[in-house]
Amino acid sequence: MGKGCIKGMILDEVYDFFRTLPDARLSVEEIVVNAGFTGVLLEDGRAGVAMNIRSANTVTEAGLESLRRRVGHNAMELAGEVFGSDRLACSAGVASLSALSQPYLNEAFLASHGLTVKAAGFARILAEDIPPESRGCFISW
Repeated sequence: MGKGCIKGMILDEVYDFFRTLPDARLSVEEIVVNAGFTGVLLEDGRAGVAMNIRSANTVTEAGLESLRRRVGHNAMELAGEVFGSDRLACSAGVASLSALSQPYLNEAFLASHGLTVKAAGFARILAEDIPPESRGCFISW
């Protein structure tokens, strides 16, 4: 896919991964919009949040109505908005992918994909503690 306001091979891979899972059929129960973030709650209680992309805080009634129509539909339909051009819908799409990802944010799953989890609590990880050959992914919850 890789079009619209967010582009990238990793996003394409994430979208394709979730599209094949039974979780893709989960319905969107609620969408929360704030000037700084968009949140998505799925029918099974999973939640995801995404920071709004620059200029997404200029929320229009048409944009909100478009998101209202997504409630009750499946999470992957909303996730597909990451490839669109509407910035608010794009943030909602990222939040939907974030909600779908919750069961996979564990040490066993990440390790099976070659990612090492280093628990840092609330401490900062210093740049010199990360080997140059490492791929970095910072997840917060």
